[in-house]
Amino acid sequence: MLGRHRAMIGRLHSLTIEHPLREPFYRQLMLALYRAERQADALRVYETARERLRGELGVEPCRALRELHRDILRADHRLDLPAALRRTLAEGGAPRDLYARQAS
Repeated sequence: MLGRHRAMIGRLHSLTIEHPLREPFYRQLMLALYRAERQADALRVYETARERLRGELGVEPCRALRELHRDILRADHRLDLPAALRRTLAEGGAPRDLYARQAS
């Protein structure tokens, strides 16, 4: 998803609907929403996932999903895009440009 978080939100949302018990899709959607400056939406996705998992399977979300939820609540800086990637995207580059520069 490197730098394409806004573009991926729709597809990830569809995947959570198609596969309502697949936690990795919720996690990716939450991160994409958070990076698109939609923290409240990311938190709502967690609640939706939690309700579905509890209702269908009687379980709580996995540790990774719970930790991401906690980190979003705290606005943890580790969730932000790496500085080099942000610069590349701000300059109109693509994520692959970043890797080409690092390889040189």
